[in-house]
Amino acid sequence: MVSNSRLSTQQTGMYTEAGIVEKPIIAWLQELGWRYTPSSNLRRTPEEPFEFATLRKAITRLNLGVIETDEAVERVVSKLQRLSNDISGNKEFLDWLKGEKSIILKPGQKAKTVRLIDYEHVNSNSFVVTNQFRFSGYETRRFDIVLMVNGIPLVIIEAKKPTATYDYTEAMKQLLRYHREAPQIFKYLAFVCATDGMTFKYNWVDENNYSYWKNPAFFDPVEGAAKGLFARRGFLDMVNNFIVFEKTKEELTKKIARYQQVSAANKVVERVLKGKPKTGLIWHTQGSGKTLTMLFAAWKLKKIPRLRNPTILVVVDRIELESQLSGVFKNVELPYTAKAESIQDLKKKLAKDSREVIITTVQKFEGVETILNERENIVVFVDEAHRTQYSLLAASMRKALPNALIFGFTGTPIDKGPTGKSTFRTFCSRGEKYLDKYPIGQSIADGSTVPIYYLPRLVSYHIDKETLDREFFSLTSDLTDEEQERVMERTTKLKEVLKSKDHVEKVAKDIAEHFKAHVEPNRFKAQLVAVDREACALYKEELKKHLLDEWSVVIYTPAQNDSELLKKYHLPKEEQLRIARVDYQKQDENPRILIVTDMLLTGFDAPVEQVMYLDKPLRDHKLLQAIARTNRPYPHKEGGIIVDYIGIFDNLMKALNFEQEDIEGVAFNFDELKDRFRQIISELLRLFKHVKRDGSRASLLKAIRVLENEENLKSFKGKLTILERLFETISPDPFVLQFKDDYLWLIQVNEAYNKFIRREEKPLYTHEEKTKELIRQNVKVDQVGSIPMLKIDRTYLKQLEGLGYSEEEQIIEMKQAITYHIKINIEKNPVYETLSQRLERILKEKDGWRLLESLKALIKEINEIEDKAKRLNLSPEEYALLEVLKRYFLDMDEERGAEFAQSLFGKVGPELFPGWHEKKQVVQEIEKELFDECFAEFFGKISNRQIAAMSEQMTTYLTRFDI
Repeated sequence: MVSNSRLSTQQTGMYTEAGIVEKPIIAWLQELGWRYTPSSNLRRTPEEPFEFATLRKAITRLNLGVIETDEAVERVVSKLQRLSNDISGNKEFLDWLKGEKSIILKPGQKAKTVRLIDYEHVNSNSFVVTNQFRFSGYETRRFDIVLMVNGIPLVIIEAKKPTATYDYTEAMKQLLRYHREAPQIFKYLAFVCATDGMTFKYNWVDENNYSYWKNPAFFDPVEGAAKGLFARRGFLDMVNNFIVFEKTKEELTKKIARYQQVSAANKVVERVLKGKPKTGLIWHTQGSGKTLTMLFAAWKLKKIPRLRNPTILVVVDRIELESQLSGVFKNVELPYTAKAESIQDLKKKLAKDSREVIITTVQKFEGVETILNERENIVVFVDEAHRTQYSLLAASMRKALPNALIFGFTGTPIDKGPTGKSTFRTFCSRGEKYLDKYPIGQSIADGSTVPIYYLPRLVSYHIDKETLDREFFSLTSDLTDEEQERVMERTTKLKEVLKSKDHVEKVAKDIAEHFKAHVEPNRFKAQLVAVDREACALYKEELKKHLLDEWSVVIYTPAQNDSELLKKYHLPKEEQLRIARVDYQKQDENPRILIVTDMLLTGFDAPVEQVMYLDKPLRDHKLLQAIARTNRPYPHKEGGIIVDYIGIFDNLMKALNFEQEDIEGVAFNFDELKDRFRQIISELLRLFKHVKRDGSRASLLKAIRVLENEENLKSFKGKLTILERLFETISPDPFVLQFKDDYLWLIQVNEAYNKFIRREEKPLYTHEEKTKELIRQNVKVDQVGSIPMLKIDRTYLKQLEGLGYSEEEQIIEMKQAITYHIKINIEKNPVYETLSQRLERILKEKDGWRLLESLKALIKEINEIEDKAKRLNLSPEEYALLEVLKRYFLDMDEERGAEFAQSLFGKVGPELFPGWHEKKQVVQEIEKELFDECFAEFFGKISNRQIAAMSEQMTTYLTRFDI
């Protein structure tokens, strides 16, 4: 077993990626039954993604009676090798993994299904974990950890050490780059993982929103994730049941279950297998993926032989949700999915014992007074279960299917007491409050959703509390969403205020100003929720005065007797759907604002939406579901924002009549964003508390020195990223003006660090738009430019002298210049290993003048080394060979050594080709040829063992050059 070296590395003070990230993960996997095999021991070449010997044995073993000859095995392997190197190839391979593909093994025979994995008998499979796995695609890459089942690579884990400059997000970027450079192996993967030893996340490689796997049984989150994801039976379950591909007109996307979806789906399956109790409530917060949870559960239930192909009934309460959910189920190609087109169609499907996955509205049970099917293997999933499961429709559904198991899915359960409506009483057995729960706070912590902030706006226009209570709160207590809408239709006083000319004009102008200043620069989108359909049309008319007409679209249900104003914005249903599901989803495309009153407030996902302008009274579940439209994660989205024009959030607890613990974290006052900004900028400035910010070059250099400490650097980089996102969200609120100088100074320090320490030739202004504009307006280029990035050459010391630096500043500059120069040369020239050790010793000098002179001497030596290569007329490869020779012959005549190095490379150089170093046999041949030449030259002068070591080192250095 690979030892867990986390403790030992800490004891020695040496933190390495291998020691504190790779080795512990490998050790945990070994505890789970995975066999560790060094990549050098795998029977494969770098061009091969599979370990073919293991794969061929598995194919033969798992397909007795199907695969009977070596030719048949090769036919299967050849088919797998010819898959396309893109997402469609990955989808096809996952179908092979799930045992859903067939192949004709002999001409004239029927196609036969082939198994690559045995999901029922875990121990019938080979589980191998390896590391430093080299693979040659378009480019040659080395993967930190690879998990293989039956010789097939299914997971790549890219690791970074927690004390490095970058965290796990750098691993995510690296995986994306590897995917472009070596897609030939990625097409076989189930998913990828990124970790920095402190955080562990997984997803498909081209997704931004990687997921956590939370495992509260472990203190160490990385250990918990590794043991939660890769317990062998659970891992196979994940591959077999919790990965789907959704095909839309736009693209094919891969969806991998999050841990709460796996947990809920498996609890549903377990209860169905037990057969009792016959109900259960899945309480997952809005935006956490309930649709996919139902999909995964249905998919798994249909595949379990014991359940004899159950009927799955998915029940919604709105036609829009029925169409949307039906679309998702069909887009992922869940077999035998059908929509009940009418009441009669639903009755027919159930009465004739259909084994389909049937999607229907609860309204299609209207008038059903008889038993339609008594089978026990009927499973009902009720979406938005808090809304419709207390009426005659729900009773009819239960009467029609008396033995069905019924599960409710909701993010907002109702509990109105012993005599009122209660989602818990409807779906939970005695003593059980829910089958599975995923609360708001956990969802935010996991990144499944982003926090929501509410911003009271135009407070003088808020409905006064007395009117709001009399006209809305007191009338809508304990009512359903539909009943609340009917009350709203009769609230003439509220509507009179909210649709008054003065109110609409002022609010529309404010919305336009807010959108242009806060939302559009960040390339997000918004919804405007008006009190009724007429108000929607009035807002559209008014917004056209302030924004481009095409920026906003009105979406509501047309009525035959509508006024001319309402008819003006009628849209066909198909166009409404296209706008909401396609156009609105795209960044930088119109429309930017959707104007609605009821449509698109539930069951509508648009991650690009950040802001909801709320000018309609809402409460309880309707309010929660509406504001949740803004909580979907999206790149650079710090949170969703509800701009409150009516005053609902003045009394949030009254608007949300829930237990406090159940809605903890549902929404935060916008001022909390400002508090967070203030806190983070204070923490960042404390890092530089000993730096005098006087605008001088010396102070900027001193700030850079603070970031030489890796812990300081990690804290600085991480917090500055958060600070910039907060700045983008809050700006141009006057609040940020008081921090402008501090914020700009921190941005400057970051740019100077990138230029001076990382030696980037141009500062990377990868900021968001508002920060870019602030930089353009305020940052003096010469402040960062006053620290020129010098390259070590013959003119370096003269250039440095001309800058007028103090002794301390010269030391800082030379240290960074030498460090960078060694870093970019050490891989290809042995002499730089010695120089690196010398630099470490020099930097321990206490005396400033002595340190300064030692660094100057080292720079002169570097120049002499580089001049020597030119003087000896050696290529970089030949010079590397010469330096290896000098390790074994300290008194070697350089002219003679140079001639021999040229001779050596003249012999082996023509045999090298792109990617040669990835072919083990070629490397061995080059090493042998070098050994033979050196043996002939140095026999009797050094031992054969030394000659062998010398030729091995020469070969190693040659592999590092691009041929």
